[in-house]
Amino acid sequence: EELTEGMASGGGAEGGKEAGRRAERKEWTAAMLSALDLLDIPVWVFDIENRAMWWANGGAVRLWGAESLEALVARSFEDMSETTIQRLSRYMCQFQRGERVTEQWTYYPGGVAVTANVSSRGIWIEGGRLAMLCEGVPVVREEVDDEALRSLESLRRVPIAVEQLELWGEATAQNPTALDAFGSTKLAERFSDAALGERFAREAVLEETTRSVVAELATRSGPRWFAVEARRGRDAASGRPCLLVSSRDVDELEKAKAALVAAERRAEAATRSRDDLLAAAARGLRTPLNGLVGFSELLAAEVADSHSRDRLAEYAAAVDRSARALELAVDDLVDRALDVDAVVADALAAVA
Repeated sequence: EELTEGMASGGGAEGGKEAGRRAERKEWTAAMLSALDLLDIPVWVFDIENRAMWWANGGAVRLWGAESLEALVARSFEDMSETTIQRLSRYMCQFQRGERVTEQWTYYPGGVAVTANVSSRGIWIEGGRLAMLCEGVPVVREEVDDEALRSLESLRRVPIAVEQLELWGEATAQNPTALDAFGSTKLAERFSDAALGERFAREAVLEETTRSVVAELATRSGPRWFAVEARRGRDAASGRPCLLVSSRDVDELEKAKAALVAAERRAEAATRSRDDLLAAAARGLRTPLNGLVGFSELLAAEVADSHSRDRLAEYAAAVDRSARALELAVDDLVDRALDVDAVVADALAAVA
């Protein structure tokens, strides 16, 4: 009972009560846990924040294959896998809520696999840190199903969210990837498109075939795109119908596809703009060119007539106007062509 008082307790008190909570909770020292040394069952305290063994009784020292408590405390745990780090991070959140976690772990002291059923919960240790108090029951090697153990370890480490859900309810089993992404939310509630989520979940429950969809789902880190597959199955423990769901993160792929589609649309729009530009240029250039050609012919005809100087001046002015109009049309054509080239270049760069 005294030990339980020092555990991380649940509750929704806010920041103003933090000082009161710290005053009430008990911070344990290694000496205060010495009575647990009388037990044969392995008991230890792991400091998750510092990734270090903080204390262990004799049974735990033997379980971890250490020569002494001092050797175990000095052992480095810095090489733990990313999956283990995520798993322990999830534990910390559960400990903060006062929850107890019971799972099977496989440790590798000295490179030898040791499997144990471990019950753990949070305990405050000196320095104000929340650590993990563990009670482990070693699994007799003859009782370990090697194939099932390998499957379980693979499932825990695979970067795809895999879970078992009640037909119309929440998850009953999840690998760390699924738990980190979705927590305990129901399948339909994850979909950004609520109607699609309801339809997909209903079809997965009612139909015998595997249902697949690529959709945006709500995760703990924000909305992301997933390729989701779901089919009906049976709970291996109870035999009740359930849903087996896998969700593969395809967020980067879907965003790349969207960028490609947008780039193609910009390129198509630029092509249409260029066609329109060429048509407009043909019309804009033809008028001043016709003027230049016509007045040039008139000038040639009037050169021999010395009495046509006034008309020649008039024709020259008309040629000058046409030439200037042509110059403006060419400048506008060049500017618009450069704008179209920039749009096409941006679109091609996005596609690349």
